[in-house]
Amino acid sequence: MYNQVRVRQPDQSFKRFLWRRPGSSEAPKTYQMMVQRFKLISSPTSCLYALQHAANNHDKFRYVGEIINKSFYVDNYIDSFETEELAIETVAQVTKVLADGGFRLNQWVSSSRAVLSSIPASERVHQTLNLDLDDLPVERSLGVLWDCQHDCFKIATRQTGTALTKREMLAEIAKIFDPLEFLLPITTYAKVLFQQVWKITRPKPSDLSKREPLQWDEMLPDQMVKKWGLWRSELSHLEDVRVPRCFRDQRFPLSTTRFELHVFCDASEVAFGACCYLRLECEANFDVKFVFAKSRVAPIKTLSIPRLELQAAVLATRIAVSVKKELRLPINSTLFLTDSEVVLKWVKSEQQRYSQFVHQRIYEITETSSNEEWRFISGRENPAEYCSHGLRPTQLDNQHRWFDGPLFLQRPVSQWAHLDQRQEPTAEDLEVMKERAVLSTSIQTNPIANLFNDRLSLEELISAVIDMKRSTECKDQEKQEKASTVAEREEALRTLIQKIQEACFGTDVKTLIARKQLKKTSRLVKLTPFIDKNKILRVGGRLENATELYESRHPIVLDPDHHLSILLITEAHVQTAHAGVERTLVEVRVKYWPLKGRRAIRRVVKKCVECKIQRVRPAPPMMAPLPRPRLEPFQPAFASVGLDFFGPYSVVIGRRREKRWACLFICLTTRAVHLEMVYKMDTDSFIMAFIRFSRVRGITPTEVFSDNGTNITAGEKE
Repeated sequence: MYNQVRVRQPDQSFKRFLWRRPGSSEAPKTYQMMVQRFKLISSPTSCLYALQHAANNHDKFRYVGEIINKSFYVDNYIDSFETEELAIETVAQVTKVLADGGFRLNQWVSSSRAVLSSIPASERVHQTLNLDLDDLPVERSLGVLWDCQHDCFKIATRQTGTALTKREMLAEIAKIFDPLEFLLPITTYAKVLFQQVWKITRPKPSDLSKREPLQWDEMLPDQMVKKWGLWRSELSHLEDVRVPRCFRDQRFPLSTTRFELHVFCDASEVAFGACCYLRLECEANFDVKFVFAKSRVAPIKTLSIPRLELQAAVLATRIAVSVKKELRLPINSTLFLTDSEVVLKWVKSEQQRYSQFVHQRIYEITETSSNEEWRFISGRENPAEYCSHGLRPTQLDNQHRWFDGPLFLQRPVSQWAHLDQRQEPTAEDLEVMKERAVLSTSIQTNPIANLFNDRLSLEELISAVIDMKRSTECKDQEKQEKASTVAEREEALRTLIQKIQEACFGTDVKTLIARKQLKKTSRLVKLTPFIDKNKILRVGGRLENATELYESRHPIVLDPDHHLSILLITEAHVQTAHAGVERTLVEVRVKYWPLKGRRAIRRVVKKCVECKIQRVRPAPPMMAPLPRPRLEPFQPAFASVGLDFFGPYSVVIGRRREKRWACLFICLTTRAVHLEMVYKMDTDSFIMAFIRFSRVRGITPTEVFSDNGTNITAGEKE
C-alpha cells in the first residue's frame, strides 16, 4: 500500500538518502523517495487518508467508504456478513472501488468456499488451493490464528528456555499475544508469579542490615524457577483450545434475537478483573458467547478487598462501554454482576458520603451504568474468579466455564431469583465518612467592600458591581442577563473608586466635602486635592489651563496598598507589554495618581510571573575539585588517562554492514587524545584496545578513570 501513495513534491526533499552499490568505491549518490516509505511515522496516516479518500469520493459505491472506515486496519480488511451472497457482492465492490483509486486488494482468505470461488485464484493467499478437495488453511488475522475450515480461533504458544531471571520472566509473558484475552486466566497466573518475584528481597551489599529487591539479571530462587518452569511446560496444552469466531448461528436471526451483555467482576488479594459475555435469546433457544475480559494484578501496596472489588467494578463498566462501541449488534440490555455486597451498596447509595477513593470510582461507575443494572451473584457461579485467581494451562479446555459463562445464563430470566440473595455489609466496610457539625457566625458588611476580599480580577470586580446594581434596581430576569454597556462599566469603576477612597482617605474626604483645610499631617496635603462632581478625590495643581484631558490634568488619587490599586497597576503593566517601572508609571499616571507610585509599581512588577520568566537567569552549578592527576606537573603523556567508548558507527564490509566502536584515551595532564577502534563492546575487545594503546604510546598508565562499564571492570579483573 505504501508504494501506491505518492509524496507531495515539496515534501520529497525531506525523504532523501545516500546510496551506492555494496563493495563499490564510487561516491554515494543522492536519491529521494517519491512514494511513502515503510517505518516512517507519517506514512500510515497518509496512506490511510488516501485509502479513505479513494472510497469516499467514488461515484458509484459511496457507501463503501463507511465499510473501509470501520473494517480496515492499515491495509488489512476484516469483515463478516449475514449471507454468502452479500459477502461476494461486497468483496467485488470494495475491490472495484480501491482498484479505481490505485490500490490492489489481494491475498483474500475466507471461511466460505463460495466466497473464495468468486475471487480469482491469483488474488487469494493460497493460489493452488483446491476448493473441492483441500481443507481451508489456518491464517493469522492481525496476529491471531484463524482456522478457516472450522471458523474458529486457535492458540499458538512459543516455547523457550527456562527463565532464570526477572528479565527472562517478563520476556516470556510478553511473548503471549492475546488481544481478545482468551487466555486471560493463564496470563494472570503468570503475572501473579512475576509479582511474587518482585517481593523477594536480599541483603543490600553496602548495608547488610537493609534489604533490597532482586535486580533484573540476578538468579531467581530455585523454588520460583521450579514454579515458573512448571507453568511454561504446560503451555503446550493450550494448542488444543478452540474459540468460535461467530457469536450467533442460524438459530438466532438478527431481527428476532434479543442480545444481552453480561459483565462479571471479581477481586482477590492478588488480582482483580472483569469478563464480558453475550447472551442470545430467540424464542426457546439460548446461547452464551465469550466476548472480552481484562484483569490487573493487585498493587504491591496492600488495598482492602472491598476496594479491590470496586476497582474490578470500574473495570467492568469500561469493558461494557468498549464492547458496545465495537460490536455491530443491537444490545438490548446490559447487566453487571458482582459477588461483593459492599460494592452493590456503594453503587446503589445516593445520600451517603464516602472517602475520596470510593467517591471517585462510584462516580465513574454511575456515569456509564444505572443502579438497576447491578446484581449480586454468588462466588461459586462467578466466572470472573478466574480473572482474580488465574488458572494453570492444564485446567483450561474447550468445555471450561471460562468460555461458556455460568450455567444460569442458559436458562430463562425467571429462574434467576437467587441473584438477589445477599447480606447487608457493615458500616465499617462501607467507609462511610462521619458527619461533623460546623457552626459559623456572619457579620453584615458592605457587599461591595466584600468583593475586594475575594481577590477577583478587575474585569470580575466590574461585572460583579454591575450585577449587584441590576439585581437591586431591576427584577426582570432578561434585563439582568443582558451584556453590560460601556456606560455601566464606567459607572461601576467609579463606584469602586469611591468605596476605596472612603475606606483609605475617609477623614480627608469628609474634610474636603465640608470645604475645610486638610491637616498638615495628611498624606494628601501636598497634592492640593479636591472632590469632583462624581464625589471622587482628584489631584489639584496648576494645570487647569493645559490642553491635556481632564483625567490627565487631575488624576484620581489611589492608595498604593489597596487591592483595586494593584489591579489597575497590573492592567497598565500588561497593556505596556510588561514594561519596566518607569514606563508603567507613565501609563498609570494618565488617569491615576497612586501615592508612592514607584514603590507600588515595583512591587507589582516583582511579582509578575511573565516578567520573572523573561528575566530569570540560570544559576551556575558549583564545580567539583579537579582530580589530583590533572594538577601534577612534569608527568609524561598518558601517565594518567580518562577512558570511554563512543559509537557505534556503521561500516560496509563487502555486501554487509557491521558496527564498530571507538575507544577514547585522554591524557589528564596534557589533554592529548588517542583513539582505538574496537570490534565489539565486550571485554576481549577492550583488553586488545588497551594493549594496542600501551604499545603505541610506550607507556602503561598508572591511573585510569572511567564510568566503570561492565566491559571495563571485567577487563580490570582479567
